[in-house]
Amino acid sequence: MKKLLFMAALFACTGIYAQDKKTSIVLNPNQVITINSQSTQKANMGMGMETNSNNTTVVESKVTATGKDNYTISSKVKRMVIEADMMGNHSSFDSDKKEDLESDMGKAIAPLLEEEMIATLDKNTGEWKNEQKAEENKEENPLEEMMTAISGSSPQGLSGGIYFQLPADFKEGAAWSETKTVKDVKSTTNYTIKTITDNIVVVGYNSTMVGTTQTEMQGMQVDVDIDSKSTGEITVDGKTSLVKKKSSKDDINSTLNMGGQTMPITSSVETTTTIQ
Repeated sequence: MKKLLFMAALFACTGIYAQDKKTSIVLNPNQVITINSQSTQKANMGMGMETNSNNTTVVESKVTATGKDNYTISSKVKRMVIEADMMGNHSSFDSDKKEDLESDMGKAIAPLLEEEMIATLDKNTGEWKNEQKAEENKEENPLEEMMTAISGSSPQGLSGGIYFQLPADFKEGAAWSETKTVKDVKSTTNYTIKTITDNIVVVGYNSTMVGTTQTEMQGMQVDVDIDSKSTGEITVDGKTSLVKKKSSKDDINSTLNMGGQTMPITSSVETTTTIQ
């Protein structure tokens, strides 16, 4: 199960892409935003080790304060559903079911469902700042990093997907590219505005991500070589920069290096996110 969760976390990370920071983000005081993300993942780790999983995560975000240049946003995971098959073993979890919450997997996930994350969003640059837990002294959950990655990163991180900033002079057919490097991972994304209808903008994109990142698994450092390609579509309100829907398909070639051993992995992930 731990290997399965680790793989889901790895795949979820590839869904992150850079956004052009031009149009402002417009939110209202006390506005509540619900993010529903559904993903299907298929992976082949060699030697007959195949994994299939379906994950659903619902995050609720609320604008708790507004300033001249920023918003304070509180976010919380409201529901998490996991269905997974690995080497003939089936695992499932639904946070709405009492019996699942009482299972070993449920006990590991339950603290994430109770946790509230608070962060400040710059309405002009789209940058998140001062991320913190509502309960500063809350005990750390050893599976938190792994499980939040399944949901598309932390509640604040997943809430980051509520907006997509367009070029200030956006128009149909406009195209632009962004390149971003985080530590040793470089991503390049090409965007094209496909249609504009009543200020609702549909943006198509394709991206590549290449590099090496590090994580931990059972107390050991794991180096992950990533080579991924993604395509997708974003539907965004041109007046507010708020996303209405996102869809993506990721094809990933990765290699895990741990303790002198390597594990090549090929995978595909399809994700659809709706935001209300």
